[in-house]
Amino acid sequence: ANLTGSQEVPPVNTSGYGDATLVLNDDETELSYTVNVFGFDMFNIFTGDDDDNIVGLHIHAAPAGSNGGVVFGIYSPSQDADLAINLTQQKITFSGVWDAGDASSQTLLSQLTNLKNEGLYLNLHTEGVPSGEIRGQIVPEPSTAALALIGLGGFCVLRRRRR
Repeated sequence: ANLTGSQEVPPVNTSGYGDATLVLNDDETELSYTVNVFGFDMFNIFTGDDDDNIVGLHIHAAPAGSNGGVVFGIYSPSQDADLAINLTQQKITFSGVWDAGDASSQTLLSQLTNLKNEGLYLNLHTEGVPSGEIRGQIVPEPSTAALALIGLGGFCVLRRRRR
């Protein structure tokens, strides 16, 4: 997921941005995440400006262009139990795992269909824009098998053209 203010509904003009990598395990029981954000602060550690302080990071359920409710709280007010936060002046990284042991408004199992069909997004909330300053739709990457089939199809097309 790439997080920008332009994906917010309505769009937000901000210099902050981010990226995220989420990995669903083979059993589909754990979703590990790493979210990197740039241009933000926490507790006025770096800038002293209240508006850029992060007050929440969540996974919401809704397709691109729509707002939806929180299904998993990564940071504040509900928080992932194994959340790790790494703060540097250049970026803030949130990492952890959404699994069956997490107290959240929805289970990972109940959100698998949304996860696989671009129905979930990450939303970062700040003091200056409490409704959400940057957002990124979670877009599944093709599986290794799908990529192999696409490559094989392209190879077959090339072979036919050469004859």
